[in-house]
Amino acid sequence: MCEHRWFGQKAKIDLDLFLDQEKSIREGAIMHPHFKVGGFLWKEIINLQLFDTEKKVKDFSAAELHKLLYAEPYAVEVPEGKMTYMKNFEGIARKLENAVTVRAEDEASEDDKNAYTKQFKYSICEH
Repeated sequence: MCEHRWFGQKAKIDLDLFLDQEKSIREGAIMHPHFKVGGFLWKEIINLQLFDTEKKVKDFSAAELHKLLYAEPYAVEVPEGKMTYMKNFEGIARKLENAVTVRAEDEASEDDKNAYTKQFKYSICEH
């Protein structure tokens, strides 16, 4: 069975296009358009406080990088003022790979579709 199928191909994030190892998360190391600096998903990663967002990605341990990219979904307590709330976190590459089929086909324009999928590598699925 082919995981992350997209038109008979397997979709996998190309980490060289997805991450700028020389930057921190706060500086914009995640180069996918949904994680642009100041955007909703960028703010969400900052606010979850799961990572040292000032640390260059190249300095992440293997465990930290795996958590950022491929963690299975899990609940995180997020403090906000005097309260806390629960938020789910899933590794960002894992989440995008799982969503590529639905997201890419639903984009409004060809430019949006290309922006979403250009950081993926595709290989033919073996049946």
